[in-house]
Amino acid sequence: MIRVAIIGNSHIGAYAEASQAIRAAFPTVELSFFAFPRHDLRSADLGDDGWLRARGDHDSALPSEIDLAAQDRVIVAGQPFAMIGLDALLAEFDILGWPGTGKARRLSPALFAEYTRQAVTGAAGRLMKWFGDDGRGRFTYLAQPLVTDRARPGSSKMATLAFHPAAPRIFEQWHSALAATASDMPCPIVPQPPELRASDVFTPHRFARAATLPPDRAPAPADHIHMSAEYALAHFRAIAKTWPELHNSPERPPGPLPIKESE
Repeated sequence: MIRVAIIGNSHIGAYAEASQAIRAAFPTVELSFFAFPRHDLRSADLGDDGWLRARGDHDSALPSEIDLAAQDRVIVAGQPFAMIGLDALLAEFDILGWPGTGKARRLSPALFAEYTRQAVTGAAGRLMKWFGDDGRGRFTYLAQPLVTDRARPGSSKMATLAFHPAAPRIFEQWHSALAATASDMPCPIVPQPPELRASDVFTPHRFARAATLPPDRAPAPADHIHMSAEYALAHFRAIAKTWPELHNSPERPPGPLPIKESE
């Protein structure tokens, strides 16, 4: 068996909902999950023994601790990779020559590109340091999914940036920075596959968890930041292709996904 832990913030919910389908598609995979209590690395402690333990209250049906040392692979999902910093920067500056929001202060495109690259690289470095990742590939990092075009500006940093007038150029720089960081650092980052993207900015609406809920259960305002089990299964397939122990092994048909709550 290949022991795989999927850990992170609230975005791991999609992978937990897809766990049955993932196990059916990859029968040699044994899955475990851990959610950081307050969606933040600082809400858990990683001991020298390899155990990751929640700090304080752990309002989750998932375990409050997990032995990362016992895992063959660890997926760290839902990471913002500099989205918080980019949102703060663009709250103060517009980019010269790009569609703007009337800011008096402006940055050159070259400076913005350099800031984005350094910010993404710094975020990746901090993740590796926190997990004690030695760069041998046991850890795989996932950026949080792109929002759908039904998200609300302000519902997340990424949603706010997605509705910025210069969003296509902003996200082009961000995707380029992720790719460059993954290439230059011993830090496997598996991007959101093209088939799960409507563009460089948005995820198709049908992949949103909110799209799987009946009207009387849909979050208000509608949550188009978190994705569905269908999305998670497709992304897990992309991740598995980067692992030698799964890349060349036959994959079983995935079988049915968990029944949607609306059905």
